[in-house]
Amino acid sequence: MPTQGIRLEWQPNQFLDYEKQFIQCAMHGALFRIEDGECIAGPCPGEMLSALPVQIEEGLLFLINTNAELTD
Repeated sequence: MPTQGIRLEWQPNQFLDYEKQFIQCAMHGALFRIEDGECIAGPCPGEMLSALPVQIEEGLLFLINTNAELTD
């Protein structure tokens, strides 16, 4: 993963570049395509962000925990 665990947001809940076309890394300024997470500029060209499963409910975005154990 090109971000090495560093948070991408440059301000709280702000992940996109100024023109809102790419995800921008706050640490290195790398730009990633929104549709597939591929780095197109910065120190990691060709590397990919990892996709996470999400769900939208009533306009809110939820991260789905795929590692949770089910209990009876």
